[in-house]
Amino acid sequence: MKEAFEKRCAFSKHYDQGDGTFRAEYYSAPIHYRDINNTWREICTDIVPIHKWEFKDGVTNNSFNVYFGDTTSQNLHLFGLESSTEAYERWINFKLKDASPERVQTLTSTHKFMSCFDGVDIEYIVSNNSVKENIILNKETNLREFIFTIKKRNTEIVQIDDDFTIIDAFSKEVLWEIDDPYMIDSVGNISCGIKYALNHDGEYETLTVQVEDEEFLKKAIYPVSIDPTVISNITNSLIKYDMGYPVSTASSFVGQASAVEIAMRNSTSSPNLAINRGILDIDLPLGIIPVNIGLALYVTTNSNSNFTGQVNVYRVTSSWSSKLDVHPTVVSLGKQVAARSGAVGTWYNIDITKAYRDISEPFGVAWELVADKGFNGGSHSTSFASTRNSNAAIRPKITMVYIEKPLLVFHNGNINEDGYYNGNGEEIFKLLDFGTLVAGQVSETKRVYLKNLSGFKVIQLRAFIRPVEFPDNLKIEISRYNSPFIPEETLIFNGTFEDGDEVPFYVRIITQEETLTGGDFNIYAKAGPL
Repeated sequence: MKEAFEKRCAFSKHYDQGDGTFRAEYYSAPIHYRDINNTWREICTDIVPIHKWEFKDGVTNNSFNVYFGDTTSQNLHLFGLESSTEAYERWINFKLKDASPERVQTLTSTHKFMSCFDGVDIEYIVSNNSVKENIILNKETNLREFIFTIKKRNTEIVQIDDDFTIIDAFSKEVLWEIDDPYMIDSVGNISCGIKYALNHDGEYETLTVQVEDEEFLKKAIYPVSIDPTVISNITNSLIKYDMGYPVSTASSFVGQASAVEIAMRNSTSSPNLAINRGILDIDLPLGIIPVNIGLALYVTTNSNSNFTGQVNVYRVTSSWSSKLDVHPTVVSLGKQVAARSGAVGTWYNIDITKAYRDISEPFGVAWELVADKGFNGGSHSTSFASTRNSNAAIRPKITMVYIEKPLLVFHNGNINEDGYYNGNGEEIFKLLDFGTLVAGQVSETKRVYLKNLSGFKVIQLRAFIRPVEFPDNLKIEISRYNSPFIPEETLIFNGTFEDGDEVPFYVRIITQEETLTGGDFNIYAKAGPL
């Protein structure tokens, strides 16, 4: 089995198994970045000497660069982010005011400024898509705010409500998101009594991390870590997010130490406690036919090798968020997969093939790990690396075996000579051309055929459009019928379609008097194997 390098993307690896099938691994964080030659390379987050600008150390084998330290005596604490091109610099630097670190310590992907204040260390952990900052209070202190002065070029920090992002100053592209901060003590107690504030000290813009939860600090078992994290705005991972609360009960922040781990527990007091859930986007690339799909979780702790549980699967019907207290709307699919925890350092695999095939368009599928009610004998738990783990290689991932075949083909009634698509659906050799339209005009209706060329029977055949992709003041409509033309966003064709079967539908374009330009649009198709 060898890697198919040409199939790489930011989040996936693909392997040719030599029998006509491929094995793919989709990660919940980017594992590749494009170099200056536009080639996908392995991300490496090791901090090494770099001596760029005034910085001493950094990470440059990633889609964004991270810098630490200062070769001058001006900045005893300095941390920088860069997302530049050869012709255009974009960076932002943070300096902790009045910090006087006694020394620095670097270990692989971790950089720590030791004793910035009495009993306070500042630690940075670089991962593939984020930089986790820990303000570590090693003992009780009167410090309640930490002020960072900001220098930047072609970037801005913007605040909308309680959300902070770092954007391109001109295009307004989001470069990084500053995650909601929280505090966690040495035994896992958590407080969200932290907030950010943007200010100006007369010379520089500042970002202040303010501690508000005094009661938590009084009761905390030290050391206490204050966690602001900067997350790169790289999307398209299959795994959207995971959090430490159950989907079904939407309880509070149980297990929110899932910044490192997610867990499944069973105890006498809580015989059926679920404290892990995640959401999976299942919109796979064109031309891929899954044979099987699995969710893989990496076991980090395990108190009993015979500890068992189940996986409940849900269809997500509303948007989700990384906010601690925002819960998606879900509908149970009634799927429960028996699961046994694995040994520490191994992958725990859950077959979700059936659940994937049962899901239709909106959003995706959520999973929830639940400890087995029938398990007795005291308190036991299994923990897994989460999507926040500093080691991206052990975060949750999707494993999939698939084949590449022509799946579904659009044509105009003469597929051999005058179709629209061939190959795996990505090579276009004829456009569905409506010609020139006058603003306010409705186009002629065109008949299009959707043909199954997968080599096997399919069900749940459907054609659909995505209105969000349409140009302004222009609408594409599809209908199962020509007369009457009944527009729908998704056309569902019931029954079983043999290899070679096809079904017609109709397409037209609606313009408005305000329509200024035309453009290209897509019609999509999907089906499930029988």
